[in-house]
Amino acid sequence: MSTALADQLKAAAAAEIDALADRLVHVSHEIHAHPELNYEEHFAHDLLTRVLDERGLSTTRSAYGVATAFEARVGETGPDVAVLLEYDALPGIGHACGHNVIAAAGLGAVLIPFPAAVDDHQTHNARFLVEAGAARLAPEAGLTAEALSVLY
Repeated sequence: MSTALADQLKAAAAAEIDALADRLVHVSHEIHAHPELNYEEHFAHDLLTRVLDERGLSTTRSAYGVATAFEARVGETGPDVAVLLEYDALPGIGHACGHNVIAAAGLGAVLIPFPAAVDDHQTHNARFLVEAGAARLAPEAGLTAEALSVLY
């Protein structure tokens, strides 16, 4: 990739980040205001999947037999890229763990690159595997231990 193209893609991604920043902060604040323990994150699940739907991603709710997990896909060709994140609260401390921020950051990581930076330049295939022990669900989703080691 040329330096000029890399600069162009970086500028396009930065513009998308700026455009989505208020929405992502709102998502983080909403999840923080509604703390839910592991496998009980129905509010967060519904909020995140609604945002993905609004952006046109193909979303599978209650993925892999877990009511609060979901998977969203972008594209059909190219390498698999998985974004794993958490949005559960912890007993007694709520979102002092920062999982609300992790959820919003992961949401941004999925939403930002594709419309602005990737579509006109290369093929892509991304999966957004979320919560409910995403690492545990990875084998069912076809992700190998090697792929997970890159992610963690």
